[in-house]
Amino acid sequence: MNDSAEVKDEGTLQFLFILEVIYSVIYWLIYLISWVIIPIAQEYERAADFTKVARLKRAIKTNLIFYLMMVVTGMIFLLYLVVKQQLTG
Repeated sequence: MNDSAEVKDEGTLQFLFILEVIYSVIYWLIYLISWVIIPIAQEYERAADFTKVARLKRAIKTNLIFYLMMVVTGMIFLLYLVVKQQLTG
């Protein structure tokens, strides 16, 4: 009786592991779609270039500039927090 309980627990653990892997894959796919694919597709539609390649390049360039601005803004904010903490600490 104890052997069947161990097998059942082992089967349950395998199922939970598979479920965790599937969840992780779905999570990161949705993350990729919402932060990379959709913004590039939106900029691709908005671009006024004549060829598909030029429109795609412009869309990627526009998104890279946007993300770079967000990183710089975040770094400035973090620097501000560090300086403020040192002044008050």
